[in-house]
Amino acid sequence: MDADLADGAPLGGAASSASRRRLVDAAGAGLVPTRLAEASRALAGNTSTAEQYAFAGFACVIDRHVGSNLKSSATCRGATRLRFANNDSERLAVGSMDGSVSVSLVSAGACQLVCQLPGHVGPIASLAWSTDNCLLLTASLDGAARVWQIGDDKNLIGEDEDQLKSKRLLRQFPVAEGDGVAEKLPAINAAEFAPSNNNMFVLGGCCSSHAKGQLRSVNLSTGLCQSSLRLSAPVTCLAFGCESVSDPGGQLWLGDSNGCLQRCRLDQASGQLTRIAAYSCCFGGDGGSPNSGITLQPAIASLQARSWLSREARDPCLLVCTSGSEILLYRLEVEQPSSDHRNSIADSARNQPSLPVLRCRLPVPKPTRAAFCPLMSFRQGACIVCASEDACVYICDVGRPIRPIVNKLQGHATGVTDVAFNYDESLLASADADGLVIVWRRA
Repeated sequence: MDADLADGAPLGGAASSASRRRLVDAAGAGLVPTRLAEASRALAGNTSTAEQYAFAGFACVIDRHVGSNLKSSATCRGATRLRFANNDSERLAVGSMDGSVSVSLVSAGACQLVCQLPGHVGPIASLAWSTDNCLLLTASLDGAARVWQIGDDKNLIGEDEDQLKSKRLLRQFPVAEGDGVAEKLPAINAAEFAPSNNNMFVLGGCCSSHAKGQLRSVNLSTGLCQSSLRLSAPVTCLAFGCESVSDPGGQLWLGDSNGCLQRCRLDQASGQLTRIAAYSCCFGGDGGSPNSGITLQPAIASLQARSWLSREARDPCLLVCTSGSEILLYRLEVEQPSSDHRNSIADSARNQPSLPVLRCRLPVPKPTRAAFCPLMSFRQGACIVCASEDACVYICDVGRPIRPIVNKLQGHATGVTDVAFNYDESLLASADADGLVIVWRRA
């Protein structure tokens, strides 16, 4: 374990070895700083949180990723990732275990398939839309990342696989030799476009040894890796942090298979990656045998950072979901500079909200992924949606320390693998291990 920590220490003097620390537990700290929150209650129609997140059944069901409908064997069945397009209430991308990706237009009572994107030979691990929704980034455990040009087309069904690859596949990384991807490439577990520069995207996963992690920035125009960081454990998820005036979109949070958080910075002009600090999460479990000398912590399954600008919760926050363990909510505070900050990049980032302070733990049974509800700034309190291995979808109010679950959706027969709200919260999509995708309609 000590060797891994040494490998994960920040490089180039960006932060000292003391930057890896236990996250502070602010016991008893309340999430709601105001007493009445009348303005936001009025915007939400003066209804309770439970009433706001009531659902009126299914809008539609997508079954094209169910095992019986796949060209590959039934062992590859299962939907792995969901992603609604930005500021789009209907366009939904779905990734599956067999490596296929579908884009559909979903609405109440209807589902229209836009296209089925081929090419990956391993399970889809991450999906990301560009800011204008013209590009879709797909990353897979086969070690390849692809950027597809979707545009505003509503129907691409007439195009076969060769046409899709020639017309719609804008970039593949790494560049394939012949008509496929080289074998035994390190898996890619997470991918995101840079917020302020969609000509740049970031990939996180394993390195060639498969026991360590790797973070890479890639230029879309050239297909070349601009910068790379070697980490102590495989990257399992990543999220760009809360924007600041001095460094918009440059802060990048990583979660790894050892249950640790790492904070990096991406120069969105050059693609240069710099490690800033690393933190060990405060898990509620025993953390392994006390005599083993090894801390066994669950892998971080999902991350999401958000600036809460409403009166209910003005602090920037980080939502952490661990695999089958628990959901943690952190408040990001401005970290006080230390005497051994000698790197100019670290100095420029020290006035940003970056020190995670534990706000609360949410008792959701066996969570797999979690995300903020998009319209949380117009609610009394703040809500998140969680996928669970018990085949349920949970909506939780993080402002309630006791019994935070305000709604529980039941409709899946197997464990829920991912959840996603559209931007106006009119539809909620959830996927399960059988490949079924349910689109729920808000009441």
